[in-house]
Amino acid sequence: GRSASNGQEAVDMVLHKSHTGSTFSSSSAAPSADLPSYGLILMDLCMPVMDGFEATSRLRENGITIPIVTLTANALSSERDRSFACGSTRFCTKPILRKDLHHLCQEFLDVSEVQQQQQ
Repeated sequence: GRSASNGQEAVDMVLHKSHTGSTFSSSSAAPSADLPSYGLILMDLCMPVMDGFEATSRLRENGITIPIVTLTANALSSERDRSFACGSTRFCTKPILRKDLHHLCQEFLDVSEVQQQQQ
């Protein structure tokens, strides 16, 4: 999958069609088949341009229901609470162990489908 270098880019990647740049929002028609399909979003809270809190809020405000797993090096309960208030599905602290990331992917994604797409 693709990754974003900042929060605004993350929002754009999910909300905008990959080749037309037209926006999908909850007030527009359903997303078309050429809209990139994401099964899970890993959202870092500390990003330039737009932080993960704002990016998550914007996605939820636009009707995006894809699971969002927040990743942060800060384990404060206030950040956890704010993350969930913004619409995060899960909150994880970094560094995240490979086995824990694998379990998250299994929980939210059809792993057999992902493996077939890679072949």
